[in-house]
Amino acid sequence: MDDDNQNSQWKVIQRTWKDMVSRCSRKCRIPKQLIVFTLIITGVVLYTVLNNKVLRISDELLSLQKKADIKESFESRAIEMKIPKREESLLVSTVTPKESTSIKKKPIWGESAKTEHEYEKKKAARAHLREQSGVSNPENSVAIGSNITIEGTLSQILPTIVSDEERDPAFSISYRFKYPAFVIPPPFTVETNPRNTLPVISRFFQELSSHKKEDCIGEDICVHPSKYVHLYTNWDCKEKTCQQDNDYIVYFQPEYTTGSIDIMEYGSLPFNYDCNCYSDYKQISVSSSAHKYEIPGTVVYLLVSNGATFHHFVDSVLPKLLQMESILNDPSIRFLVDLSPQYPIVEELYDRLGITAKRRIDYRSIKNLGDVISAQRLVLSCKTPPLHPYLWQRAQYLLKLPHIMFPNQYLPSSIIYLSRRKGTLSGGRRVTNEGELEQHLKQFAQNNGYNYVPFFHTEYKTLEATMELWSTAVAVIGPHGGAFTNMLFAPKGTTVVEFLPNGVIFTGRTFKEHLAPYQQAMALGHKYYAVMSQFSKRDDIVVNIHEVLDILNGIQRQFYVCIKP
Repeated sequence: MDDDNQNSQWKVIQRTWKDMVSRCSRKCRIPKQLIVFTLIITGVVLYTVLNNKVLRISDELLSLQKKADIKESFESRAIEMKIPKREESLLVSTVTPKESTSIKKKPIWGESAKTEHEYEKKKAARAHLREQSGVSNPENSVAIGSNITIEGTLSQILPTIVSDEERDPAFSISYRFKYPAFVIPPPFTVETNPRNTLPVISRFFQELSSHKKEDCIGEDICVHPSKYVHLYTNWDCKEKTCQQDNDYIVYFQPEYTTGSIDIMEYGSLPFNYDCNCYSDYKQISVSSSAHKYEIPGTVVYLLVSNGATFHHFVDSVLPKLLQMESILNDPSIRFLVDLSPQYPIVEELYDRLGITAKRRIDYRSIKNLGDVISAQRLVLSCKTPPLHPYLWQRAQYLLKLPHIMFPNQYLPSSIIYLSRRKGTLSGGRRVTNEGELEQHLKQFAQNNGYNYVPFFHTEYKTLEATMELWSTAVAVIGPHGGAFTNMLFAPKGTTVVEFLPNGVIFTGRTFKEHLAPYQQAMALGHKYYAVMSQFSKRDDIVVNIHEVLDILNGIQRQFYVCIKP
């Protein structure tokens, strides 16, 4: 009986529910299908929210486990560090003169690094041999200043050991590099309006070109800089603007001509230390209470601001690696670097230089495991000239660029246009008349047997693909932006055409980095043209197409002269 009563009650409930739904449907005119669909969607949303919460908790647990595994991996191989403890804050190094003895016995360069006296003796011996062989003044050897001679611009520059008297006591051993002073000419131009050129309207350019007048009086390189331009170029400087010695920029200051590598035994550095070329080790202190993340063996500290990005790796990290060329292939040396999944090309560059994944310590993986990095040997190459032709052109050889390794297979054949209409991290500096410009570029390429290639870095997934394209560059054209960094992969002598808004932001002296493409192009031996352009909001620009075509026609005439019988 009880079962019959329950069944009848359930039937009543069902009829009541159906009547309510029916009345609601008639009054509200809501189809039954819509009600069912709404219920399904609600269920899906609830499931998704709950599932995401579970996944997020799972990811956090996996991340913590990964960090624990990394820490355990390093600690399992760690050597017990005997770092002196002090109650007050410590300077960068904790080395005493007695402790540094072991390092001095085994310098990382071995016998390649000599004292400055030994280095000068070897240079004098080479000069004597040249005299005996009748080569008293080789074409690629030019004396600069009183004591520096370039003997083949790409021959390796070796360090000298800094004496105990001159060495900073914070370091167990230091090496010094001397680079020759160098010059770069002003931008090439075909501009018919001489008042709208970079040397005329850029205050920062004027500041750079005036240095020689203030501080370099009497040196021949400062008086006649045009004589020295051929050292790092393979083009003749016959244009009128190229012959104006007053507009040349002479780089002779210590920050451009000296470098150092400093080694600390049982040294420590905070993870937030910026290893830039202006680093001052004396300003750094490590608290005695700081938690040290200890790494066994020899570690090179290579953390710089935004060093994980392609652009800042090339201009800030790569020169430091080239200064350490002699130790790049030492498998016992590891490198503390900044890596980001967003820029896989940076990891490929490390691989190409011989710094494999096993030798890289990713800062992002360990930064939460301590405040300070401590190593048995901590190597610092922060003091490296940021813009020296030797370092930038040496990079092309060490990276084994396709046009260098296989010159007959990678001939100049591509007009590369750097558009900003997609794939850029920041908007602005777009060419408003880009459609018309591209039509003319395509037509020029077709008429002269070149390939026209619009370049978007997101379409080139590997370093090899990027290098192969840029190894065929005849000209690189585009608005100011980070894509010009790829000209490192272009053959020496490539024509570089940069569109610059002629506003105060790009022509003043506040934002000095805006002249970086010009300086880097000339340091690589390229021919740089600045096309000063009208601009609107967001620095969007209107390009003088006739000026661009005049530059390209000049390239074609040069090629014709070169191949003419």
